[in-house]
Amino acid sequence: MPLNNNHFPQFNPGDNILILTDHLPMVEAGSEATIVSQQFGELYSVLLPDGHPYLWLAGFELQAIGSNPNKHLQVGDSAQVLTEEGHTPEVHKGDIVKIIKISQPTFFYDVILKDGLYHRWLGEFEMIPSIR
Repeated sequence: MPLNNNHFPQFNPGDNILILTDHLPMVEAGSEATIVSQQFGELYSVLLPDGHPYLWLAGFELQAIGSNPNKHLQVGDSAQVLTEEGHTPEVHKGDIVKIIKISQPTFFYDVILKDGLYHRWLGEFEMIPSIR
């Protein structure tokens, strides 16, 4: 998904948003949230050790496995999770995961859901400004 026309983030901390995609079990499409912080880069969808897919881990939360731990990750690569902060309980520091999808560079955000729970990461392409 291309960046917005100005190549600037569409959302800022404090903005209210409507989430367009599921991040189960924590987030369902149609949930509302408030932006806490923003980042820019690629997001990685991975297979967790139990075989379940997971959206999203940021590149700085992963380290390649193998002879060159600093290499740029590609689909099919294995990587070690460096932090579980802000992720669902299924994600653990030290887990070995398999990269299954990589987003185009995008803005992505930490949010607080309306029920008060913190969620990490939502891509800009997964939200719109709140319509309520």
